[in-house]
Amino acid sequence: MTGWRRGVLLLCCIPAGVGLLGCGGGGGSGGPPPNRPPTASFTATPDGGPPPLTVAFDASASSDADGSITEYAWDFGNTATGTGQTIDNTYDRSGVYEVRLTVTDDDGSQATAMREIVVNVLPTPRIEADPVDGQAPVTVTFDASMSSDEDGEIVSYEWDVAGAPRTGVTNVEHAFEEPGVYPVRLTVTDDLGGAAEDVIEVKLRDDANVPYTLPNLPTPPNT
Repeated sequence: MTGWRRGVLLLCCIPAGVGLLGCGGGGGSGGPPPNRPPTASFTATPDGGPPPLTVAFDASASSDADGSITEYAWDFGNTATGTGQTIDNTYDRSGVYEVRLTVTDDDGSQATAMREIVVNVLPTPRIEADPVDGQAPVTVTFDASMSSDEDGEIVSYEWDVAGAPRTGVTNVEHAFEEPGVYPVRLTVTDDLGGAAEDVIEVKLRDDANVPYTLPNLPTPPNT
């Protein structure tokens, strides 16, 4: 009985050992690792300005970790397209253009990067003040209605009158109580996001401190 039990145990252990050897010695699939997609990146110089605007695009920062990039395809957002790692494009009209770069690696995988180019003539702010100088205290009216935008419209007016902010209006009034020199700043923003500013100074004096000078009176005739 003792020998039979040992034989049974031996027979039971052999298949288990064979199974372990088979699992430990088996190889993997042996196939190549999966392809990693490339990374698309580019710069635009300049990225905005008035038309006609020529922009230099450079995609040399794009990369592929496990291979190489074989194609650079550009869509400049103004119906123009192109290929190559570096390329120029000219924008003749004002607008906001979305530029798209698509890179393809040596395994056919693709990646895309996008950015905006703003082609815009900045607005022209203009402040008119009445009065621009005088004696304090005085209330001065400021008018921005002569501001303009060559290729669109002004959508925002922001004032800073002697440190007091005002927004959303073309005309403002401010009461100056003390003599001094006060800066007045106007910032206008157009429909394409371009902003420009105008600054003037209001100069107010205190006539009470100005020495009084007698006027030149006519000499009475001799009698």
